[in-house]
Amino acid sequence: MKIGITHCSFVALFLVSISIASAADPAGSDAIIASRGAAKVTFADVDAYVQRIPQKDRAGFMDSPKRIENLIDGLLLQKQLAQTARDNKLDQTPAVQQQLKLAQDEVLSKQALATFEANLKVPELQSLAKETYATHKSDYVDHGKIDVKHILIDGKSRSDDEAKKLAQDVEQQAKADPAAFDALVQKYSDDPSKSKNGGLMTDAGGTRYDPAFIAGAQGLKKEGEISTLVHSKFGYHILKLVKRESDHQKSFDEAREELIAKLAAQFKEQQLRSYTADFSGMPLDANPALVESLRDRYLPGGAAATPLVPAPVAAGKN
Repeated sequence: MKIGITHCSFVALFLVSISIASAADPAGSDAIIASRGAAKVTFADVDAYVQRIPQKDRAGFMDSPKRIENLIDGLLLQKQLAQTARDNKLDQTPAVQQQLKLAQDEVLSKQALATFEANLKVPELQSLAKETYATHKSDYVDHGKIDVKHILIDGKSRSDDEAKKLAQDVEQQAKADPAAFDALVQKYSDDPSKSKNGGLMTDAGGTRYDPAFIAGAQGLKKEGEISTLVHSKFGYHILKLVKRESDHQKSFDEAREELIAKLAAQFKEQQLRSYTADFSGMPLDANPALVESLRDRYLPGGAAATPLVPAPVAAGKN
């Protein structure tokens, strides 16, 4: 975006403009953040765009000078192109008008759901939270950090049967002589990082690993224990437990906030499903012949095979 300022100074001006706009107007929605030609981007434009981002992710998304710059540049370009389309009366063509109606329906349907959810009255959930905790106490455990070393036998240069057979052989060697595990890593492992880390995988119970790998690591209890074969999307693993910190069972007080948030989300999801089911459950009146015709409608030579977009016209001036 060529507006003659650096990322840092752009964000500084952006924040100053918020302050100035807020002094004149609490919302500041009409304040012009940036312009290019006849196109202008206001706080209302940015607010509308940010509404598409899940609320929990909005602050993180906007905490980036580069993303802010790209966002404003994209909105300006979109406005410039949209005005070009209007200048060429593309907004008056039947195909584009139908797409605009469809886009409007999509926005309004999402707003209807958002308004319904915002107006929901979540019941008192403390009692249900206690009951859920008592029934599923094991779900509320902070697992201690698990470090393992692993040998990976992949299937890139061998068949799956060959990989499995080799992995079984390496597993037997490791269990026969656990002290030789490091040597087996260097001799057999297909993990290219073995030269740097010796096969060590820290926090192997964390979510950044393959689910099968995590389960294999969590199944090891004693330091030095060798796992049975673990089959992940990367191949076959033999794991050796290096270190395992103790798990911590959360008390109800420690788990309460997480529990109530989860139950509230479940309640809202159930209410939204019930709300939309009232509409989906209404009698459906469809024309079977026309429904069947949709299968061929978009094939070459079909009724709607021609492009919806009209032929190019000379670009109008911005």
